[in-house]
Amino acid sequence: MPFKSESQRRYLWANHPEIAQRWSDKYGSKPMAPSLGAAAARVQSKKPKHTPAHPGFQAVQAKIAKQQGVSSKAAGAILAASSRGASKAAKRKNPRLKRV
Repeated sequence: MPFKSESQRRYLWANHPEIAQRWSDKYGSKPMAPSLGAAAARVQSKKPKHTPAHPGFQAVQAKIAKQQGVSSKAAGAILAASSRGASKAAKRKNPRLKRV
């Protein structure tokens, strides 16, 4: 059975070196890539990243730049400043506002 993660590999080398050595010889020392079966299905079933209610930072930035006639960089600064002052209710509805 190959290593599932880097932390599992480190743990086995620290605590069970004979098992880690056997696995490394048989499967290699790098953790295995996650299978795309169930994970791919979950990714496709997620809702779209941007919706009309939450169009995304770059789309709103371009809209501000066009409306106010400023550079894209200045529009980004305007949007970031207004996002930081968003209400708690707005941040609850769109958690991405917390990252600006």
